[in-house]
Amino acid sequence: MWLIVLFTFTSLTVLYSGFAWVLSEQREAVLTPYRSALSTVPEPRS
Repeated sequence: MWLIVLFTFTSLTVLYSGFAWVLSEQREAVLTPYRSALSTVPEPRS
C-alpha cells in the first residue's frame, strides 16, 4: 500500500516540476517579442 502511495506522490511531483519548467521556458519564449515591442513603443505623454 505504501509503495503505491509513494509511487503516485513521486510521479505527481516529477510531472508538476516538469510542467512548471516547461511553462517557464514557454513563458520566456512568448514574452520576449512582446517585451522588445514594448521597449520600442514611446511612452505616452500625460
